[in-house]
Amino acid sequence: MKTNKKQTTKDRYNKSTPSFIGSIPKSKTSTPKNKTSTPKSKTSTPKSKRSTPNEAGSTLIIPVIKIDEQLLLNDSLILSSSLLTLKDVLVMRTVFTEISNAHKVKQYIKNCVKMGSDAALYKNPNILTAFYDDGTSAEEDIQTAIDDHTLSPTKGNLGKIHSKVIDGKTWLHDYADKVETIANDDANRNTRFQASVNLLLSFLSSQKLNNSSKGNPEPPEIWAKSTGNGNADVKITNGKDYDPAQSTFILVERAAGAVIKIIKGQLSIEMANNGHLVFKTVGKKGKHTHFTGLKSGVEYAIYAYAQNGTHQLSGLSTVVYVRG
Repeated sequence: MKTNKKQTTKDRYNKSTPSFIGSIPKSKTSTPKNKTSTPKSKTSTPKSKRSTPNEAGSTLIIPVIKIDEQLLLNDSLILSSSLLTLKDVLVMRTVFTEISNAHKVKQYIKNCVKMGSDAALYKNPNILTAFYDDGTSAEEDIQTAIDDHTLSPTKGNLGKIHSKVIDGKTWLHDYADKVETIANDDANRNTRFQASVNLLLSFLSSQKLNNSSKGNPEPPEIWAKSTGNGNADVKITNGKDYDPAQSTFILVERAAGAVIKIIKGQLSIEMANNGHLVFKTVGKKGKHTHFTGLKSGVEYAIYAYAQNGTHQLSGLSTVVYVRG
């Protein structure tokens, strides 16, 4: 005697292929199948096991119910509430918390106020002018304490220097909080790398994006020329086999006295004076970019660096110069 075993929902689920997260569940009341159906083709298109690179060079992974363990280890992504979202890039605060020299703390605050208040992302009203005024007051208070100690080198006046330095670092922490929020806003970044570049525009340093063991890409070699009317073209000339995931070009006024370095996978920019600073990132293995808005008669320095698919940075290119 045959026994018809009722198929449970769990049985049906286990026999089915994994569904994409966020897909619409099938209705319990379905349309009856036509008895005469078109036979299925025996030759089906194989599913690609490869992920698709997006414009910014990072990898788009479609989340499925059965999540690969490696996805959770990916430093660029976190899975939250069944949605794939970007993990925030944070400020490396030890850069300023470990400074012990009062003069250097004062200058660091001054540089943050200078760059932040001029940057489109961080200027008023995104970060209020009153907040930058507080930063200016903090660095001026440090200088006053230094001057008082110079005139009267007592323990009390030395203590005032330490106190004002602490106040200045407190302002820097508040500044870092504001910058992190803006830099990681989805309206301002599509990748974690873009968020990292956003942080640099504030003069603060970015934490490393990952700890991949893969090698760094080769530094780009660049050529640039002015095309007139405040425009300049820049090209990477390493050859056809040079194919980084994306390349970033930096243009800065030479008179700004910028010192640009890549140290342990981080871009560092120190500017002695105010000046015009522009970043442009080219994805899809781009090797060319175009700058506009150069000031007439002003000389500019141009640098470039490359990034691979795991966000590791190359060394910095040799600088080239153009005139606006």
